[in-house]
Amino acid sequence: MSKQWKPSVTLIATGIIIPDLHFGPFLRNWWHVRSLQENGMKVEQYYPFQIGMKTQVELKNRPFIIRIVQGNKHNNLLLGFFCESLSESNEEVENDPTSAISNLYKRIFQTETRFSGTLLMGMDDNDILSEIVSDLSFIPFLINMQKINITIHSIGASTNKGVGSGFASSFIYTRSKERALFFQTVNENESSIYIYKENQLSEEFHGSDPNSVWKKMGMLKEWLGETLFGLDNSNVKKKLEQLKKFVCFYNEWHDYSKMEQIFRYHLQKRTCSQVDWYLLFREWKENNCPIIELHSQLASLYPNGYIFSEREMRAWRAILRATGCINITPFDKEESEYEFWTQSSDPESDKAMINMLYQNGFLQTIPSNMFNATEVFWESFEHSLSLNKRGANGKQRILSIIADKFLYKELQTRLHVSSHTIHNAKIHGRIFGHGCPVAPKPLMRKKIMPQEHEDQFEWFMSSKENVNLSSYKVDAKTGLPLKYLSDQKEAL
Repeated sequence: MSKQWKPSVTLIATGIIIPDLHFGPFLRNWWHVRSLQENGMKVEQYYPFQIGMKTQVELKNRPFIIRIVQGNKHNNLLLGFFCESLSESNEEVENDPTSAISNLYKRIFQTETRFSGTLLMGMDDNDILSEIVSDLSFIPFLINMQKINITIHSIGASTNKGVGSGFASSFIYTRSKERALFFQTVNENESSIYIYKENQLSEEFHGSDPNSVWKKMGMLKEWLGETLFGLDNSNVKKKLEQLKKFVCFYNEWHDYSKMEQIFRYHLQKRTCSQVDWYLLFREWKENNCPIIELHSQLASLYPNGYIFSEREMRAWRAILRATGCINITPFDKEESEYEFWTQSSDPESDKAMINMLYQNGFLQTIPSNMFNATEVFWESFEHSLSLNKRGANGKQRILSIIADKFLYKELQTRLHVSSHTIHNAKIHGRIFGHGCPVAPKPLMRKKIMPQEHEDQFEWFMSSKENVNLSSYKVDAKTGLPLKYLSDQKEAL
């Protein structure tokens, strides 16, 4: 039996993990599942498709690079694949790696050959797989029940009572005769079930604990809610017990040995060795305010100009959660990178206060003493518009640079321009190019033909030696038969 062809794949970049995507409801799309046999049993191992991950493979002495991006043809929360080779690339983001590389290969070499996308990405290469999971503190796993397979997304922060905030699991089952995804989460004082159909949120239920929320569902009554969440599984219980070793609370921050154990588990391998990490907790405990802004606090621990990687920030968030802290940021990271955390015994009160300040405009997403690139951009652009005159080569030309990238309302609010100006700027961009000058109109010069030349032309066109009359075609305007030159152009 011939061996399967195994390409030589190079890992260029591992990419980054986005918790909301890789551990959220669409986890199944963001992980590659590899089935193996261990002790005669089938074992499924999960490996992440990380955003920004790049691999290179050579086909017919030509390099092909496959890149993972967020968003595809169907959903911006699902992963997409983009393939490029020298100056050639996919025309659009593909939904799977097989289509990405096969479609580009077909266009370049004019062949119908289909390749296994995961094979050419190195998802069967043990060295590559080890590299992309080396930084992960948790990897999803599967629980097999009678007719339900439960995927454990995250274990969360264990407490003395058992499971704590951050636990998540899911399974696929039928609801109202339709295939649905049941995504289950455990937070501070609430358990929730979110039901997705065709990647869209259809229903949601909330309760004080897993058992009560499943009673509200009114289905799968033969099982307890804890069983459907996966909480009474022996493997889950084991991981929760292990996690208790790396969890402490505010009143235990003075115990350096326990804090150091948590530091070694979550942060030590993911940050520089010189950082005085414990200083953050010491100063926070001595401070009368239970709330901190994470980025400004971390900046005081590291050298000036230090750049934090996404991996490092994830590790800091993990150690904060493990030490009993709660993220109470009222806005998402797309609006601002700043984060508020509290170590209060009543985090809901702090969260409500921060949210009230934000909703009433007292809380800026970017502090006044920090460089605000967004505001500087809009102010500079508005100033540039004011210096230019109206018309195609003035305001319209400048505004055409960004007119197609923003909504009318935002442009009107930010730049104080009319909808008519924005409309003309959009047209300018489509005709002449975004920001390009108006193309000059060609000069038209008219010259009257002398009567002698006109008479010669009439004689030439009426001579049967030079033209033939059409026997069935006539000019629609004059009704006269069409004339064809007797000789070809070369002969004339």
